[in-house]
Amino acid sequence: MDTDSFKLSSFLSQGQTVDYFGNEIVLLESPCYERWYDFPFSSDSTICIIVNSGHMMCTVDTITHSINSSGMMILTQGHIVERIMFESDFKGKFIVMSQKMLDRLEIVSQFNLLQDIETKGFYPLDDESMQAVNNYFGMLQGIIRTANPYKANVIKHLTLAYLYGLGAYIHPSLSENPKNRLEEITNRFLDLVRENCKEHRDIPFYADILRISPKHLSKAVRVTTGEKAMQWIEKYTIINAKNLLRTSSFSISQISDILSFANPSDFGKYFKKHAGCSPLAFRKG
Repeated sequence: MDTDSFKLSSFLSQGQTVDYFGNEIVLLESPCYERWYDFPFSSDSTICIIVNSGHMMCTVDTITHSINSSGMMILTQGHIVERIMFESDFKGKFIVMSQKMLDRLEIVSQFNLLQDIETKGFYPLDDESMQAVNNYFGMLQGIIRTANPYKANVIKHLTLAYLYGLGAYIHPSLSENPKNRLEEITNRFLDLVRENCKEHRDIPFYADILRISPKHLSKAVRVTTGEKAMQWIEKYTIINAKNLLRTSSFSISQISDILSFANPSDFGKYFKKHAGCSPLAFRKG
């Protein structure tokens, strides 16, 4: 595993110091950033960007985050990053965890830290929490750099302790902070669109899964986000198309098939309507 697999090397300076734990974790401390990384890519891992100070901006799954306070930006597997930029005053660290590492932690069925990242992404943290995050990074770095026959288990349990602590901060119990029903519907809808928009672009499909009427779904999404449900379906379809056009060797005809369009002509018209140019022009650009 190398930084190319996480699409980080395109904006890191040459000679950047990187710490690896097998093919499971990559750590980057105080990296130097040289330019925009402005074409879509789909992360194959979970990327945690610790923002200690300065300014960064990124667009993830159509949502733009402009960050100028300390905290943590979390990108999970499958998120499509359209662009990312770090100003010269940015100070921070990267923790990149592969799916293999997350599987080792065995937390998916019992831990809700990552459940609402699709709509939040960035979590501002107070001084105490930031100190805990940076301490975790330092301890993890020290373990990786030290010869230890129990390294894998130490990393696993240290990471679990850290995640549960961070999760308690980010997610108060439901009894203390009940979720708005419309927000729940919208969050679930956006999850489903991310997973299914390559095959399904009709609102009744998602309403049926959620066991509500298309009218109720449309209202929930509009009230919560200010945009229509179909606009979100179109946004996710286009970012998937952009990702395939820029980062794959598939022909435009093949991409049309992958995205379940009837033919390349229909795909071209759809893409031009929502992206402002033809698929070929976007690929060449």
